[in-house]
Amino acid sequence: MPDKPTYEELEQKIKELEKRTEFFQFVSDNSVDWELFRNPEGKILYCNKAFEHLTGYLVDELLNGEISEKDFTHPDDWNMVIEQMLKTAKTLSTETDIEFRIITKNKQIRTINLNSQPVFKDNLLLGFRTSIRDVTDNKIKQALKASEELFRDIVSNNPDHILIQDTDLKYTFVINPQLGFTQSDMIGKTDYDLMNKEDAEKITIIKQNVINTAKPVFIETSFMSKSGELEYFRGTYTPKFDNSGKINGLFGYFRNITQLKQIESELSKSEEKFKLIFEKSSAPIVIADDNGNYLVVNKAASKLFDFTVDEMLHMNVGDLITTSNADAAAQYEEYIIKGEGKGEFDFISKNGTHKIVKYNAVRIMPDFNLSIMMDISEENRILEELKLAKLNAEELMNSKQQFLSNMSHEIRTPMNSIVGFTKILLKTNLNDLQKEYLHAIKTSGEVLIVLINDILDLAKVDAGKMVFEKRTFKLHESISSIIHLFEHKTREKNLELIKEYNTKIPAVLKGDSGRLHQIMLNLLSNAVKFTSEGRITVIVDFLGEDDEKVAIEFTVKDTGIGIPENKMDKIFDSFEQASAIISSVYGGTGLGLAISKQLVELQGGSISVKSDAGKGSSFSFILNFEKTTDTFETEPDSIELIKEIENLNVLVVEDVMLNQLLLKTILNDFGFKYDVAENGLIAIEKLQSNVYDIILMDLMMPEMNGFEATEYIRNKMNSKIPIIALTADVTTVDIEKCKAHGMDDYISKPIDEKLLLKKIVSLVK
Repeated sequence: MPDKPTYEELEQKIKELEKRTEFFQFVSDNSVDWELFRNPEGKILYCNKAFEHLTGYLVDELLNGEISEKDFTHPDDWNMVIEQMLKTAKTLSTETDIEFRIITKNKQIRTINLNSQPVFKDNLLLGFRTSIRDVTDNKIKQALKASEELFRDIVSNNPDHILIQDTDLKYTFVINPQLGFTQSDMIGKTDYDLMNKEDAEKITIIKQNVINTAKPVFIETSFMSKSGELEYFRGTYTPKFDNSGKINGLFGYFRNITQLKQIESELSKSEEKFKLIFEKSSAPIVIADDNGNYLVVNKAASKLFDFTVDEMLHMNVGDLITTSNADAAAQYEEYIIKGEGKGEFDFISKNGTHKIVKYNAVRIMPDFNLSIMMDISEENRILEELKLAKLNAEELMNSKQQFLSNMSHEIRTPMNSIVGFTKILLKTNLNDLQKEYLHAIKTSGEVLIVLINDILDLAKVDAGKMVFEKRTFKLHESISSIIHLFEHKTREKNLELIKEYNTKIPAVLKGDSGRLHQIMLNLLSNAVKFTSEGRITVIVDFLGEDDEKVAIEFTVKDTGIGIPENKMDKIFDSFEQASAIISSVYGGTGLGLAISKQLVELQGGSISVKSDAGKGSSFSFILNFEKTTDTFETEPDSIELIKEIENLNVLVVEDVMLNQLLLKTILNDFGFKYDVAENGLIAIEKLQSNVYDIILMDLMMPEMNGFEATEYIRNKMNSKIPIIALTADVTTVDIEKCKAHGMDDYISKPIDEKLLLKKIVSLVK
């Protein structure tokens, strides 16, 4: 154990502690900061002398409770101080550092900074130490500095000339000196020291008058600058007073308006130009007040209204005689209310001419409105003629469509029998020669049908009624089936038929495969027709894809006669061929390429041709097809379709005997029962006494046509029996009409047996 200290050692330590205490008390009492110590309950246990210097109150008054901190804290800041102190007492880990105001004993307001923090020993809270400093002078300095900076910014950015002169008219203060002088040039000088005598005398008289009368004056004047340039100023001189109210000089506040004067001069010139334009303008221009009285009228307006300028200056807008529209005064009043300055009005001029005027009005100043007008009488007449011409064109187009519809029906009706019976005969036992003849008849009929289709498709394009379908199909199979159609012909001509197909192309696509067939058939037909030796190559290439579509290029190349260079730009025109000799030797109408171009471009694609006369041609077109996740199901054959429906009873409504016979033969092959009606009236009678599963309805019949019969079946008999229209027309005219009258589907003549069977099965099921 250590030895206990002796009495002398303890006494020495006590003296040292007393000295240290006295030292720290001295330091604390002489500190510029006010120091406080509180116990955990908030009672002040210690306060140094700086409190007395800062507040004017005694330390004892504070420690004895004669005054509280609330007594000298600014009432507007007290709640904030209490809130922060309580926060420190509550958390014991938060240091309080705030600024607030106090009111001293002699009623001065001071700003202080307070810093308070908890004091611990061995994790025991002893109390709170607070240090307070007077920061009032710092605040004042900051405010003065901010004011100086603001003043400096105002002065440095102020464009105006500010000056102070004493009673002797010597400059004592100058901001933005003018006329090429600097501040040092002007301070202590008079105007006689700076200006020519004439300018100095002129301005001195004005300034002296301000000092003598104590009245401010506004002036606009000019002075010669140091460099000899004339500069203009606008501003005021005001008397300057000392604290006793005696005049001790004057203030001057001026702006250099030299540039403004130049602008005013230019505006004056512009005004003269405007007057010249106003008078010489070919556009009628008038200025009227809000009551509609004409104030200014140019010669063009006088000519438009057929009144003299003087006559119009004594007129009102309401004096104009109008015809079809609301009267001019009412229109003008509406313009004044709405402020909308565009419109048209018609009137009868002084000489009785009916005129239509388009106007654009604008308010140029309060109560004054400028209107610029245009005579559109002739323009309106032309528009009316165009409307009439358009109406006539539409009527002509409708007549053309109806003519094509009728012609299609008349041509397709016999073709239906020719091709239909040819197909039926080909199914019978025939010798080779008979088959050859029948194939020739069938081929000729199909060529004629292609020609009819091309003509009708061009009519659809002209009428803007071409429609494209989007169906799922396999492109490779489609191309193969098209090429297969030409294998027999190419073998006859000893031509090589080659197919090149890019395997990157998706197997299943969505688009109009029928139109693709039509384009490819036309291109391949031309290639076979105009190629006597060599090869024909069909290329289907993959160009690119995105998330939604695939771009594919189709090319048909041949080694045929080619196209002369001077005919290349017309090869896609309707009824155009390379020459009359070609037409006579090879045949054809020149429609195939024209309709192919239309079909490609209407689908957003492009078509082009490259050719070398005598060596061959290459036709290419690009189309986009949609990607699809749909699966493509192979169509069932006829036997499978027939098995799906048995004991079917069909009503055939057809007036042509040959077509009746053909449909009977086809339905017999299907194994269906049938009944025949020669027109719509007989069909309705049969429906009232018999039950049928489906109706095949011809459109063009005597007594009652197919449209009238269908409408009666749907509306009068309230029957929902499926009805398929038999139409010899493939234009949109009758197809749309079929749907409008309640028919479920349609099939065009010549009838495709498999397509007919498929449609019957789908509707009956």
